Amino acid sequence: MFDSKISINNLGPIEKATINLKNLTVFVGQNNTGKTYLLSCLYFFQSNDFKKILSDMFFLFEEP
Repeated sequence: MFDSKISINNLGPIEKATINLKNLTVFVGQNNTGKTYLLSCLYFFQSNDFKKILSDMFFLFEEP
């Protein structure tokens, strides 16, 4: 079972939020409130692109 909690500050139209993510989490709300923006960010952060960026960043800061 997946269970995670994220906190968000100043992400697009979302000023402040705490979200409990479960196996199935549904975002419901009016238009232009940040639902798609939030999902795009969540997708990016769990993607291999983000992991590669972090890996490259830490590689740059390692001592030879």
